[in-house]
This record gives sequence, structure tokens and C-alpha cells, in this order.
Amino acid sequence: ELGSFIGKRTMKLWKKTFGSAPRQELLVWSLVCSRQLQSLWDAPDLWVGVWRWVWLRVMALRLVGLEPHPTEPPPKSPFEVSMLYFQHHLQRALHCGNPNCAAPYFFATRKRQKYCSDSCAAYGQRLAKSRWWAEHGEEWRKKRRVKKTSQTKAKKKGKNDAKKR
Repeated sequence: ELGSFIGKRTMKLWKKTFGSAPRQELLVWSLVCSRQLQSLWDAPDLWVGVWRWVWLRVMALRLVGLEPHPTEPPPKSPFEVSMLYFQHHLQRALHCGNPNCAAPYFFATRKRQKYCSDSCAAYGQRLAKSRWWAEHGEEWRKKRRVKKTSQTKAKKKGKNDAKKR
């Protein structure tokens, strides 16, 4: 029953890594953890992000039966290593600006990066261009019409001058 919920491949990997099948409460907690991680990722500022990060680490320690010690670090685990990485790169943990992005959580590689990939950045460029056209399009078209009519008049004048010679 549990294997059909998380998939056979995940169950095999879990058994190979940890030696036994995952308990159902562990799966429930992992869902809660993923939601908390998403809220950490989408934190409105650094203070809230750090607070959520600390809470997530404390809850993870309690799940495996450890109480956080004020002076001793927890045992190094893949989770703790990933949390340490997250702590060091918290300001680069972003949510993709494309609302249709399939994997919206990413670490920015450039300072002003807003999108996770080039395809999502193309969405942002289309959005910016449509906003520009909505704001400036009518004015641009009007200038373009004036410019074209003056060019057409100049061409006609040039042809008339050539005929007179």
C-alpha cells in the first residue's frame, strides 16, 4: 500500500539507503517538510526565511528522535548538509517569475535573475514587451506614420526633380 503511494523505485532507494521501508508518519512529515521548505523559499524577507529554516531543522531533528543541543551540532546527514547549503545561499533561493513554470524553485546564478531558465525568461521578455506596447505603442505608431509620410513625400519630390531635368 505504501509502495504504491510513493512508487516502487523510491521504496527501493529508501530501503537501500536507510535499511528499511519508510514509516507512514515519516511520509506525512516529509509532505509537511516540503510545504515548510516551499514557505521558506517564498519567505518575504531574510528574517522570516532564517526563522523558517531554523524551525525546519529543529523539526527534522525531533523526527529522528534527537533534541537540538545548544552547543553541539547535530550529526551530519544528507538533510543537514542540504540545510547548510540552503543557509549559505538563502538569498539566492528564488521562486521563478513564470507562473506556469514546472519547477519554480531554484537558486539564482546571477544577481538580478528572476527566472529559472531561458524558456521562462522568454516569458518575462514577452510580458515586458506587451507592457511596453500597451504604454507606448500608440505614440510609437503615430511617430512612425509621420516619419513614413515625410519619407514618401521626399521620394516623390526627388522623382519630380529628376523628371524636370
